[in-house]
Amino acid sequence: MIDLDKTLYKPQTGIFEEINKNIKKFMIQHLNLQEQFVENLRVHYVKTYGSTLMGLIKNYNIDPYVFLDFAHSVDLSTINPNSIIKEKLRSIKGRKIIFTSAPKKHALNVLERLEILDEFNDIFDIIEADFIAKPNKEPYIKVTQKFPSRLYTMIDDMEQNLITAKLFKFKTILINKNKSTQVDLCVESFEEIPVELL
Repeated sequence: MIDLDKTLYKPQTGIFEEINKNIKKFMIQHLNLQEQFVENLRVHYVKTYGSTLMGLIKNYNIDPYVFLDFAHSVDLSTINPNSIIKEKLRSIKGRKIIFTSAPKKHALNVLERLEILDEFNDIFDIIEADFIAKPNKEPYIKVTQKFPSRLYTMIDDMEQNLITAKLFKFKTILINKNKSTQVDLCVESFEEIPVELL
């Protein structure tokens, strides 16, 4: 199970920041919210519902497909192919699944930019998770039901997502410059993961 954004490409691309800008823009333009209230509302929704999206669904009855399309309409030109990541992925013997809280369309676009789409067996996205984002338990239940296995490894850039994965007995690898004692391995980039651990 491999996360997408900031896991298979570096945060320095600025993609995630652009997605966050679009979420803020959506809330201002589509819901007529004042800019100064948006960030606090997002924090409240994440704490209460697990994500901004779910908070907007519950409180504003938004169309989640419209929201996801708007939020992920970003320029991906800062993402470039990475031959090291491609070779690492090819060394993985088991099934390789993208496990993302983004929509499949965005995942496909990113994987095509990285030229690694063919390295993955499937994509499990936010839509298939009934719009419930990681680190909530529900997506983990659904993804393990869809892809049953004796052994799972999860690679993600967010510690909390991996802490939930631990509850499901996943082996966990964190891609983050901040170290963690809650995971099995912590590295700063996908390229640093030892092949023997994949």
